[in-house]
Amino acid sequence: MPRIFISGTTRDLKSFREVVAQWANEHGHEPVVQDDFPVQSDYNTVVQMLRDKLAPCDAVIHLVGLFYGFEPTNRPDGELRRSYTQLEYELGRELRRQVFRFIARQDYVPDNHFSQTDEQAELQRLHRQRLMEGNEAWSATSRTTGNELYYEFSNHDELRKLLDKIEIKSTLAKPQNLPIVGSLFKGRDEFIKQLRSVLVDKPTHIAAVTAKQAIHGLGGIGKTRVALEYAKRYSHEYTALLFITADSPANLQRNLANLCGALVLNLPEKDAIEQEVQVAAALRWLREHSGWFLIVDNVDTPDVAVEVESLLQKLDSGHVVVTSRLSQWGDAVQELSLDVISEPAAQDFLLERTAGKRKSTPADEADALTLANLLGRLPLALEQAGAFIVKHHTGFRTYLDRWKQLEAKVLQWHDQRTMKYPASVATTWQTSFDRLTDDGRGLLNVLCWLAPDPIPLTMIEKVSSTDNEQPIDVETGIADLAEYSLLKWTDDQYHSVEVHRLVEEITRYRLPEPDRVAWLQRALRMVNDFVPAEPTCYDVRSWPTIYIPGQSHIAAVVQFADQMSGKALAAGSTPSVRLALTPRLMSCLAGYLKTRAAHQEAEPLTARVVNIFEQTYGEDHPSVAAALNNLAALFQATNRLAEAEPLMRRALAIDEQSYGAEHPDVAIDLNNLAALLQETNRPAEAEPLMRRALAIDEQSLGAEHSNVAIRLNNLAALLQETNRPAEAEQLYRRALAIDEQTYGAEHPDVARDLNNLAALLQAANRPAEAEQLYRRALAIDEQSFGAEHPRVATDLNNLAALLQATNRLAEAEPLMRRALAIDQQSYGARHPDVARDLNNLATLLQDTNRLAEAEPLMRRAVEIFQQSLGDQHPKTVTVRRNHALIVSVMDDQ
Repeated sequence: MPRIFISGTTRDLKSFREVVAQWANEHGHEPVVQDDFPVQSDYNTVVQMLRDKLAPCDAVIHLVGLFYGFEPTNRPDGELRRSYTQLEYELGRELRRQVFRFIARQDYVPDNHFSQTDEQAELQRLHRQRLMEGNEAWSATSRTTGNELYYEFSNHDELRKLLDKIEIKSTLAKPQNLPIVGSLFKGRDEFIKQLRSVLVDKPTHIAAVTAKQAIHGLGGIGKTRVALEYAKRYSHEYTALLFITADSPANLQRNLANLCGALVLNLPEKDAIEQEVQVAAALRWLREHSGWFLIVDNVDTPDVAVEVESLLQKLDSGHVVVTSRLSQWGDAVQELSLDVISEPAAQDFLLERTAGKRKSTPADEADALTLANLLGRLPLALEQAGAFIVKHHTGFRTYLDRWKQLEAKVLQWHDQRTMKYPASVATTWQTSFDRLTDDGRGLLNVLCWLAPDPIPLTMIEKVSSTDNEQPIDVETGIADLAEYSLLKWTDDQYHSVEVHRLVEEITRYRLPEPDRVAWLQRALRMVNDFVPAEPTCYDVRSWPTIYIPGQSHIAAVVQFADQMSGKALAAGSTPSVRLALTPRLMSCLAGYLKTRAAHQEAEPLTARVVNIFEQTYGEDHPSVAAALNNLAALFQATNRLAEAEPLMRRALAIDEQSYGAEHPDVAIDLNNLAALLQETNRPAEAEPLMRRALAIDEQSLGAEHSNVAIRLNNLAALLQETNRPAEAEQLYRRALAIDEQTYGAEHPDVARDLNNLAALLQAANRPAEAEQLYRRALAIDEQSFGAEHPRVATDLNNLAALLQATNRLAEAEPLMRRALAIDQQSYGARHPDVARDLNNLATLLQDTNRLAEAEPLMRRAVEIFQQSLGDQHPKTVTVRRNHALIVSVMDDQ
């Protein structure tokens, strides 16, 4: 039965609300009304109360009269003034419910007339205007805007007729991203009841599922499975069912960010570049919504546990289950110890798991019980044993005999002191592993070096072999591993598979040392081949298929490789696993993270690449210079210019020493350093470096090389900045001619040159010439990158600025709004480019005397620049001054 929230002020529209409620009941809908507001009620309390009321509803019918009504008190700074019913409307939109707007005409007869201030009347008038803006309204027809309908009525009968025109369906989709699990589940009913009691009764609604002390730290006991079973049984009690893996602080943040995705919460920030923007959006959703259930899986290290506890104490409107190998938790978390399952449950599991698929004997029940106890009644071991029996259509007795034969072999390598699982699990693994095909065994030896997260099939298909390596058939290997429950398919957009972390641990541990190096190298090659040279890590087009599904696996394999290399160095031997692939993958991952503004994650990777090259080649090797340039660029991006400069100077010195003073790599170093000097307002120091870089490339590469065009553009920009436009124009035109000759007239580098030249022409008061170039650049980039690429947003901003300067504001505004939408979609809501767009749009709104619209945009731009560039950055100072000017004019009006 669809639930309809009926919104409308009680004093003047109560009888109209009753008409809607009666209509809802007649049509099989459940009407919901919130009409018990106290006259004085705290703003945050009201918002949460309304959100809780609206969350389980499918639609909102918003009745709007002429009266403002009551409003909450203690409104936080920055929040717009809104009445209760206006808040209901806004929350309905925020929660993405169907919102149907019914607006009373001026001639309607309210239930009661009551006084309101002129300010309240104006606020209500503006609300009505916003609802109708951009629509033609007529009595018996509707206009659709998104998922909202707008109708006008004057009396009860007319309202009733209009209600018959709308269709409300139970479309409330429950966000969920739980892993798929089978239906076979035994021996946990009492534990699930206990878990339910804790989640309902404990004030913080947080429980941690851990292992019993006797098997402390054990994986495979079923902690995740029991949490998923709880979610399955009580799904009807929750508005959302969410799952994140948190085996490291980085993965906690990454998986929180992934909740924004289209297949989960589908938040506007889902395509944001900045991970922190996505994390903030997901946490905001959790704070602002109620009734959700969240599983935080594999919190197995103290540093992650501290972060998880700190995070969860701020989320009190849902239920949380943490699965962990740790046994010490704070007061906010109720620990529940999970033991192995009972003998009868373990016996039943084996019997049902193999029913109709094993060789049956009269002793099956007794043999199943014996096997269950040999396996320690551990769910993971039971599942893998059952899979083996089904695969080979053997019986319990045959499996028992084989298991006992292998036990002695396993005990030779199993070390209970260092391994986090009993010998029974290792023996079960060995039993299955020995029967794998070469393809299955080889594939597992490769995949064990990746993260215990879904692995996209497109990555696995990159497995390759050298002349002295046996090829692996991926399709056969996956099928083999899946049959033994050593791997499972996941239901995601990447068509992925997943290997249990315990299976990965045992596989890695069991490999002899020489083989470990060989298989790790093979995993490195696979991941390296998955990460292409083009499009680069800086290009958003590479992210959906490469870096988003591959991030955790790139991080895992390079960490293993780096650790193994470190051990070799400590032992005084050459680290054979330290291929060029390790720093290359580190650099790619760091570049992706830097572009997403995840600078804290990018910096240690970038610094580690510097260290690797220094250890491998010495401190004065050209590879070190390249790595130093990358680290300096990261410092520059985070406004740490004083730290960046010595790194750039060191890179320059290395390349000059290695290649001589006239090498193209020296030109790159000079160019980087000159750009930093220009940014720190030292153009007199920057110019000779730029001229030297240009001369080097002209001498080394030829006067018509594309690198020369880059140097010309940079030098021209400095000349323009230092008021030498005639010299700058010559260089810009020469750069454009080179790139047109090299690439053709429709290349993105040509668009870049056109933009640069157009900006100079605009500054020289030659707008007609500039506009033609801007429009040509926009067309090239739309054709090259697509209509929603950030390069297109830059072009739109450039063209809009010219239109604004030539007093064509009506043409400029839609371009600015389109640029803002593109950058928010590409980079997220807190990126400096978004702040630039906000500043541009706010300035235009200011020019059209729409200060009330301009002020919040400019204020938001200030906040973004302060956060991303610092309080004293020139861009921050400029935009803060712009905001102060708007506020000053508003105060004077």
